[in-house]
Amino acid sequence: MRILYFEPYSCKRRHALVVECIERIKQGQTALYILPSREAMFDVRRLFAEQMGGIFNCHVFGFDDLERMMLENELRKKRVIDDTEKRVILRQLVEGLSEDNFFRRVRYKQGFLNLMIDTIRLFKRSCVTPDEFWVRTSRFHGRLLEKCRGVYEIYQQYERFKVRRNLMDIEDISIEAIKACKDAKILKATGVIVIDGFVNVDPVNLNLVSSIMESHPDIPIYVNVPFKNDYNREFVMEEIVKDFEGLGFERVEAGVDAGSNLEELARRLYSGGASVRIDGESLQILNSPCIDHEIRTAARRIKGLIQDSNVNPSDIAVVVADMDGYRDKVLEVFREYGIPIKARRQNGLVSIPLIKDIMSLLKFVLYQEERDSAFVSIVTSKYLLPFDVLHHEGFEVARLLAIAERILGEYSGQPGMYFAEFLKGYAETAQDDAARAGMEEYIGVVTEFLSRLESLVNAQNSSPVELFQLFNELLKRLNIEDKISKLYSHGLLDVELWLRDIEAVSRMFDALERLYKAYGQYSSESDTATLQQAVHDVISALSEQQAADLSAERGGVRLITPDLIRGQRYHAVFVLGLNEGIFPVGSGGVGIFDGYEADRLFEVGINLRPLRWELEREKIRFNACISSARKSLYLSYRTADEDGSVMIPSPFIDEVLSTLNEQSRKSVVAQPVSMRDRMAFDEKPCSTREAIKVLSLRLRDARGARHIDWGAPAEEAANRLRYSAHAADIEFSREFCPQFDSYDGRLTLPHLKQQDLEYAFSASQLNSYVWCPFTYFAQRVLDIQAEDDTAERFMGIGSFYHSVLKAYYHDNDDVLTPDMQRFNAVFFEQAQDLHLDHVLPPLKDFALKQLHSVLENFIVHDARNMARYYEVTGRILKPVMLEEFFETTIDGCSAVIRGVADRVDMEADAKGQFTGRYIIYDYKKSGIKSIRECIEGSDFQLPLYHAAINEMIKRRFGIENPECLALLYYSIERLEWNGIIRKDVKNALFEGRKGPRTTPAKSNMQVVLSWSLKEAAKVINRIRQGYFMPQKECPAGIFGCTYSGMCRHDEARMARKERV
Repeated sequence: MRILYFEPYSCKRRHALVVECIERIKQGQTALYILPSREAMFDVRRLFAEQMGGIFNCHVFGFDDLERMMLENELRKKRVIDDTEKRVILRQLVEGLSEDNFFRRVRYKQGFLNLMIDTIRLFKRSCVTPDEFWVRTSRFHGRLLEKCRGVYEIYQQYERFKVRRNLMDIEDISIEAIKACKDAKILKATGVIVIDGFVNVDPVNLNLVSSIMESHPDIPIYVNVPFKNDYNREFVMEEIVKDFEGLGFERVEAGVDAGSNLEELARRLYSGGASVRIDGESLQILNSPCIDHEIRTAARRIKGLIQDSNVNPSDIAVVVADMDGYRDKVLEVFREYGIPIKARRQNGLVSIPLIKDIMSLLKFVLYQEERDSAFVSIVTSKYLLPFDVLHHEGFEVARLLAIAERILGEYSGQPGMYFAEFLKGYAETAQDDAARAGMEEYIGVVTEFLSRLESLVNAQNSSPVELFQLFNELLKRLNIEDKISKLYSHGLLDVELWLRDIEAVSRMFDALERLYKAYGQYSSESDTATLQQAVHDVISALSEQQAADLSAERGGVRLITPDLIRGQRYHAVFVLGLNEGIFPVGSGGVGIFDGYEADRLFEVGINLRPLRWELEREKIRFNACISSARKSLYLSYRTADEDGSVMIPSPFIDEVLSTLNEQSRKSVVAQPVSMRDRMAFDEKPCSTREAIKVLSLRLRDARGARHIDWGAPAEEAANRLRYSAHAADIEFSREFCPQFDSYDGRLTLPHLKQQDLEYAFSASQLNSYVWCPFTYFAQRVLDIQAEDDTAERFMGIGSFYHSVLKAYYHDNDDVLTPDMQRFNAVFFEQAQDLHLDHVLPPLKDFALKQLHSVLENFIVHDARNMARYYEVTGRILKPVMLEEFFETTIDGCSAVIRGVADRVDMEADAKGQFTGRYIIYDYKKSGIKSIRECIEGSDFQLPLYHAAINEMIKRRFGIENPECLALLYYSIERLEWNGIIRKDVKNALFEGRKGPRTTPAKSNMQVVLSWSLKEAAKVINRIRQGYFMPQKECPAGIFGCTYSGMCRHDEARMARKERV
């Protein structure tokens, strides 16, 4: 069965297709649901969860995920190169371009190489080989023909180079997947495929579908194109509908009854018919004089929807085409308003201060125009300077900055004098011998590096490989990671910055390693790359890698681009930044060919995304934005840019207005807002910051407070109101008392069972207290327990996982080889005690199969890692403790800790003797915690387990000095790890970049664990002293928690209280 549904956006076809998939799943088959965006995937997964009670025997993903799964084994045989390595390869290849190549003069330019990478990518998405490209373009004339000949030469050499070196790029994965359809394991169990929400399908993906149809003709395939609009249907017909009809798909265009006003607007958009009636409740067209006002206007309405109309925040979407210009400001305003938002900051590593300071070491020699600023960074960087110097300066750099500025003034244009004079000036004013010695050593190391780097620059035969070797030596001598840890331990970095910087350093070293290997392996082709070009590659690699956003929220209002709306619907949609040149986009295609040339190439079947083509896609995206709103739609544009220049509304605004009748236009268009109007601030304040602003503006107009005399109540009324009066006293105390009291969890002279020295704490108790002391108070002191059936179900499945793994690994002498017979026997024995009452009866067998698949995958995955460890080290990891109960003490035996360690693996040598090195695992059902919580002092599980297990190993195995190699959270379902692993063993246990990114040295690892134990002792001490006050910010956020009725958390009230 091959059906293509071409229907309006508002049609409920997606729901019907999910139901069809579930029917196939009930028959024991697997469903593949292919979507173009993560937001659409989120929507479909939600539908599966609602209909089926979970997601199993189903893959909801994109074409790229399917392709990687089909080539799982093939990808291990070839190296897949990234864009950074492509640049290195292309730079080597263009050295040998023919004399008449059109691009010969710009061949080494970074911008040209980047454009060439983008062009090749689009060629391969269109399944256009070098020879086919030349066949299609050889009949052109003049300048366009010269360009095509030049591109053909480079493209052909690039493809031949990859073949010689047995390399693949990302785009090759899609091409190779087409060839692998027949034997692909994932397709053999597939019962249905759905392709949903695509505006257009690249030829490479279309060929994949064709190959699947040929190799597996019995698999029914459904394509859903929910973008039908009679007034711009031609583009969709040409870009996707006709292509699938050419493969034999039957087109279905079911009629749809008239829906809401917004659905009618979406259907008639671009008609210019001026006939749609709509009110101001469903549609509003807003204007703002600046971006801040625009975002605050949207946030104010969103907060009203959440608070007054009980709209779930995740059922609201904010759509912006200019994500770079809006993201940070939206996050700032929404967090000020207390609105949860799902978005991530996306900044390249090169924007992080730590990386900037490190790069200044290269720029001082290689970038003369940035030499002075690089010098200032080198002598004032908290990340580079010796710790003795920072400590002597009180961790301030103002004095160092003053010395540097004086040197730049006195010795301007004489960089050879900078460092010597700086050191002289510092030595004359520093009062500490250790600081002077530290600075002298540091300046010596830096000047030695700069001198050697300058020698490389001046040498005729120097290579980038030498640069990377020299730079790596310097970074090791500076010991950046140790400095970051010290800055954190002294409170100069908070936990988020600490984690950001540690991960940035790790990624920087990864990027340098890949470039080092790339230059080393490909330099044989040519040896012309300069050191400046190598540094360009470093900066590009760090710019392309995104810095971790540790503050990103998991749920909340969706902040997305128009391209991510592919079938999902929301209660309310806010489209911001609807201005000309932004949405729709003002340009298209890649820069090697101009607009006219891109159009000519498009005519011969080579799609480089010309402007005309991209504008049609933009029209569909805007139509999708309108259709995705179920109840209300807000369209907003700016009248001025941030520099005060005039901005023109998007032509899409005119398209909407031309579709409405005259009465509707009057009701939906807001009055113009000037900067004067914005500064008047007549709206109700939505945050403390805004309230302060309003108060400051209107303070001079304030009037005296009115005093109301309520009179004395009658005795009878007083008796009836006594309880209420007592409650009022409590609330008055909670609200206005400057200190916390017992009503807010601050107990005076408490008598608690936790004060008994024999009382046993657990890691989960301490974690619960750190997460929310008041919740701990309710649960552990007042003994108020909340029932949670969902949590119990997950615990039941988690316990089942644990029991199966314990039985499988117990007395298993060969864990390097998966024993499926042993596993099956253990699994079905343990399954007899598993209760799946929450699963619908027809799906219980499928749920059990899914659990079996999860554990089977885990055992295979675990065996592969253990085998890798053996291959690298020649030693075996053996599980020696399984679900091991322990009891230990901390803080001088003043606190007892009990718990159960899921698994401990000990290392054994070739003779089977234990070496004393071990790894602690804590299984997690799905999600795993990060090292952030451990370092921050909000997760004590792994450090406490380490303290107990270390002593147990000493006693049980007679090992005097055991060594912990890693403490890991291990996700059974996701096959992911997180935690702490020593740097010297990570590559032995994990392949490539897998595994935790936190890899401290042995000494640093002990520091982290010791610090965590001290923090655990502090937590226990606060519990015993009766400190159970709520935190300033509620960790449960806007959704509340079970004990919110007791706590009644209010940030303003908490901020007024004196903290202990």
